[in-house]
Amino acid sequence: MGKKSKEEMRAKGTRLFRAWRLGIINDIKKNYGYMHSINTDIGDEWRNILPYNPAVEALVIKKTEEFIKFAVNSKSLKFLKKLINGMADYIACYSFKSGKFATRSDAADELTNKLFYNSNHIKYICEKYKYTHKNYEPENAVLAPKPKKKRPRIQIVQTNKANDFNTAKNAQSVIIVAVQNARKR
Repeated sequence: MGKKSKEEMRAKGTRLFRAWRLGIINDIKKNYGYMHSINTDIGDEWRNILPYNPAVEALVIKKTEEFIKFAVNSKSLKFLKKLINGMADYIACYSFKSGKFATRSDAADELTNKLFYNSNHIKYICEKYKYTHKNYEPENAVLAPKPKKKRPRIQIVQTNKANDFNTAKNAQSVIIVAVQNARKR
């Protein structure tokens, strides 16, 4: 069995994400269905409707870890990273309401660290991957968050245009004087 194409992997990732999302929505409705959502389909709106509660966030993270461990049978770290990034971004909408994060992106980064970089299951996959594949490269499986690189600022050389003008005018005067002296000879 060869490598799967990008389209197959993308379709698999989409199916897994949808199944996970529906499971999370059902768990929220089952455990925290005291709102009007018991008989209606709230979909992703639970993240906006439900007030922040650390127990809800812990439940969602626990269910996500279980889903990754038992339902996702991929050994590709690249695939797992993309899937977990999507999951973290989805949960970040709710976690951001905690007030612990400056931006939703910070909440997503924290969740990615928790679900990918600090996950025992992902570490297990890395160890197993190291021993079972011939072309294992340790730098590809390093589980450390990469620091965000800031783009270097473009250096703008600011010149004093008045000085440039005066320098050019002086140079022109010197040339004119030289030409006039040459004519006098």
